[in-house]
Amino acid sequence: MPIEPKTILVFCAHEQKETEHTLDIDGAGEIVLTCGCGRFLKFPKGTTAEDLKGLLEKHKASNAGQISVEAMEAQKAELLAELGGASSPSVPE
Repeated sequence: MPIEPKTILVFCAHEQKETEHTLDIDGAGEIVLTCGCGRFLKFPKGTTAEDLKGLLEKHKASNAGQISVEAMEAQKAELLAELGGASSPSVPE
């Protein structure tokens, strides 16, 4: 009988908030936490629950406030549109 998937709340660097991640163990014994957005975190075989808590706290601390690639691209496109679509501002001669 298959084991029901377990989910835990983990900070998603892409979504910049805590989201449900599915917890799984892969064929190599690594812990895999997969977010609904498709991104995932992997931790080595042998990671204890206590280790995992500490690693997830470090993950959140180092990723909170980071801007996503999509948001950065949107800001870039908006700025370029304001500048008239030029790839770089023109410099008067």
